[in-house]
Amino acid sequence: MNMSHGKVLRGTLLAAAIGMAFHGTAAAAASCPWGILDPVATRSGQALACQRPIVERLLAAADYFTANGAGDGSDIAQASGTNAMAAGANASSDGVNATAIGTGARAGADYASAFGGNARAMGYGALAGGKDSRAVAEWAVAQGMESRATERGATAVGGRANAAGEASTAVGGSFDSFLGFVRTEALGAHATAIGAGARGEADFSTAVGERSVASGVGSSALGGTAWSRGDYSLAMGPLSQSVGMESVAMGMDSLAGGPGSLAMGARSTAAGELSTAAGYASHAGALWSTAYGVGSQANGQSSTAIGGAMTVIDGSTWEEQTWVTEANGQESTALGVAAHANNYGSVAVGAVSESSGDSAIAIGSASTARGHKAVAIGNESRAYDDLGIALGAGAVSHAPRAVALGETSSAYGDSSLAVGAVSNALGDQSASIGWWSTAFGARSVALGAFSTTTADDVISVGHAIGDPDMFGNPYEDSLTRRIANVSEGVEDTDAATVGQLKDSDAGRYFAATGTGDDNALATGAYALAAGSGAFAMGDESTALGAGANALGELSTAAGYGSLAQAKWSSAYGVGSQATGQSATAVGGQMIVINGDTWEHETWSTEASGKESTALGVAAHASAYATVAVGAVSEASGDSAVAVGGASTARGSRSVAIGNQARAYNTLGVAIGAGASSSGERAMALGEKAFASGENATAVGALSNAVGKESASVGWSTTALGKGSVSLGSYSAAGQDNVVSVGHMATDLNSGGQPYGNVLTRRIVNVAAGSAETDAVNMAQLKASAQMASGQLGAFGEDVARAFGGGASFGIAGFAAPMYTIRGASFNNVGDAFGAVDGALSNLDNRVGALEEAATTDAGDGTVSAASTARGARSAQTFAAKQTAASAPVPAAVSTRAAGAPVAPTATTDPATVGQVDEALVNAKSYADTGDKRTLNDAKAYADSKLANMVGSGEFNSFRNQVDDRFHRVDERMDRIGAIGAASTQMAINAAGTTSPRGRVAVGAGVSGGQSALSVGYAAPIGERMRVSIGGAFSGSENSAGVGFGVDL
Repeated sequence: MNMSHGKVLRGTLLAAAIGMAFHGTAAAAASCPWGILDPVATRSGQALACQRPIVERLLAAADYFTANGAGDGSDIAQASGTNAMAAGANASSDGVNATAIGTGARAGADYASAFGGNARAMGYGALAGGKDSRAVAEWAVAQGMESRATERGATAVGGRANAAGEASTAVGGSFDSFLGFVRTEALGAHATAIGAGARGEADFSTAVGERSVASGVGSSALGGTAWSRGDYSLAMGPLSQSVGMESVAMGMDSLAGGPGSLAMGARSTAAGELSTAAGYASHAGALWSTAYGVGSQANGQSSTAIGGAMTVIDGSTWEEQTWVTEANGQESTALGVAAHANNYGSVAVGAVSESSGDSAIAIGSASTARGHKAVAIGNESRAYDDLGIALGAGAVSHAPRAVALGETSSAYGDSSLAVGAVSNALGDQSASIGWWSTAFGARSVALGAFSTTTADDVISVGHAIGDPDMFGNPYEDSLTRRIANVSEGVEDTDAATVGQLKDSDAGRYFAATGTGDDNALATGAYALAAGSGAFAMGDESTALGAGANALGELSTAAGYGSLAQAKWSSAYGVGSQATGQSATAVGGQMIVINGDTWEHETWSTEASGKESTALGVAAHASAYATVAVGAVSEASGDSAVAVGGASTARGSRSVAIGNQARAYNTLGVAIGAGASSSGERAMALGEKAFASGENATAVGALSNAVGKESASVGWSTTALGKGSVSLGSYSAAGQDNVVSVGHMATDLNSGGQPYGNVLTRRIVNVAAGSAETDAVNMAQLKASAQMASGQLGAFGEDVARAFGGGASFGIAGFAAPMYTIRGASFNNVGDAFGAVDGALSNLDNRVGALEEAATTDAGDGTVSAASTARGARSAQTFAAKQTAASAPVPAAVSTRAAGAPVAPTATTDPATVGQVDEALVNAKSYADTGDKRTLNDAKAYADSKLANMVGSGEFNSFRNQVDDRFHRVDERMDRIGAIGAASTQMAINAAGTTSPRGRVAVGAGVSGGQSALSVGYAAPIGERMRVSIGGAFSGSENSAGVGFGVDL
């Protein structure tokens, strides 16, 4: 290294360290290389003066400061900012008052400071300390190797610490895990992360502790590996987690999973929203649930579990088990160690208590309430069935609505009552009151200690010899008691004594008395009241029985609490009420359970309609002239009749007869157990018969008539369509206006399910139909088929005769005709007519030619010899040829050398001139004679032909007759074509009908100007057969046919 350069560098660094600067010229500086210039003298231009004493002191301090580099000027530190300082190879200070110390250090902003190799302070006032540290934002601080402060006001302290959020703080070194180094990071704005590997990931989050994580906004994680995931949540303790928003988890491995939840205690869990779990391993798993105590569990919504855990021995395995307090039902409460509340609204209070029925209550150690709304209070008390009550140590309620009150009391009968220690109510609706009392009989009452009932419907105040005690052991003596304040009776144990009977007042106008202040009262004229509190207010009314009331004129009320309110009304039986004029109520009362409130209700016999009649316990006749007969029967429609237990007639003038029979609509009838009529005027006859359609009829057990005006007759029949009829067991009619005697596989049965198979029946003994809509039997069908076949044969024969030409119609079908015209054969009428037309055209042409030949001008009554008929040769030419052929051949002329010509003698000799002339004369004579004869012959021939030819009038008449005949044939063929078209259209529309009453179809046709009308009828017979009949008409032509088809 250049030493002079080193000395200058040392001097510069020392000057910067004490805050002095050089402001003089280069020459002035050179004159005092080892000292410091006097700034005052320099500014005034005076001679420079070296401050030797100061320089000496600085040089003495520089002995403890040194820096090195390449020494070649390539890595000189640079301080370019005002009052900046840079120390170290490649160090640079760019900002005002910036400081960069260390190799490669850089202070790149005003007032920034970077200390350490490659440290970077790039923000205003930022501080970076440590190798590769980075403070790149305003006021950011990064202290430690590879630390990062990247946002305004962020602070990162520690190796690799990272403060990436505004005003965030990350304090701690990195954590070396098996996956690599985990940095301490504050990533959110105003986040804080303190501890090795701590992370403040969200804004305003705080993570304190090794590897703690705060990932929710405003959340805090305090403790090693604590994790606050929900916004504004708190996780405190190692491995603790707060997942839900605003949740709190406190304790090692605690978990607050639901929003607003609180888990407090090691391994505690609050999983439900707004749930609370406090205690080691406690658990609150549902909305608003609360669990307090070691291992306590609140799993139901709004449930509460307060208690803890205990160790028990399994009786079958003899192994130890741990039981904890549990509240599993919604809104359930379990209080006490190992208490269990398992169902909705249940309450278990006491160690090992159990409440498992809805809204059940168990209070006491080992108490149990398992029935719906059951109550068990007392040590080891038990209420096993719905609405049961067990009150007292060891008390047991073992039946619905059974009540056991007293130590070791037991109520085993339905709705029974046991009151007193060791009391026992064993019979249904029995009552046992007193120590060791036992009620065996149904509805019996055992009253007093050791009292026993052995029969139904009795009251006992003691026991007889041989009566069993609660364990079944017979008593060896008897026990009787007096009923206090009862005078003498016939027997010692009777409630009524002979003294009461003797003392009863049988006066002229009888009135019975009771306790003395509830005398009978008869205020109406000629009224009668007998019984405690009986009241006869109406004139000539009668009230018999305690609390009986006869209020109407001429009314009668007989029975405890009976009421006859209107004129001529009558009420007989306990609680019976006749409130309508001329109404009659005969019956009594019964206890029922309200299905909505589960409370007991008392139902009485009531006849409230005018002239109504109600007969039977709890029977109701509520409208005019109604009749209700049977327990719980109801007749509520005007003039309705309901007869049978629980029968109902609600429609006006409806009738319901049978147990649980129902007639709901006007004029409906339901007869049979469970029969139901819901449609207007619907009738259901038979066990569980059902008629819901208007005017529907269902006859037979399980029969169903659903469609309007439908009828269902037979076991389990169904008529769904409007106007449909289902006849015979399992028959189904699913379409409108059909009659079914079976069913298809897709038809629905009475239960609404498809049958899945096919059922068909024959209809036998059917009389011959006569009207248009009558059904036909097989005999009629066969006769119709035979008649149709005969008519079809006759029609075919008529057509064949009309065609002629050998046409015929038979079993094999129609045989085509054969026409021969001018030697040619034709097999159809169209081609034959074409040939006739051609022949007529030729004939017409020939006649025209003859007419032209007969009128050629050659003299009156003559024919020109030159005229020639077409197809004949000229007669004149023919004659000429014949004459020339027979004339002598002229002889050859020869000349001899000497002398005159000689007449030829041989045929080969030349002729002479004389011979030639003679021959010419003869030829002319012959020709004249032949021409005359030829002309005469031709004239005679033409005259003869013309004489035999018909006149034009006769020929026209003949032609007109032929044309007229063909015209009539054309018209008839057109009518036949029109009939065919009409029949086809009719057949198309008649085919495919599914209506049991068939289908009428009409067709019309036109052909060649002729029209036709066709009418037909087609109907199905059963599932597989079809029959059809029809006819067609066009002018004088008509046709008819019948058809029959069977599916194979």
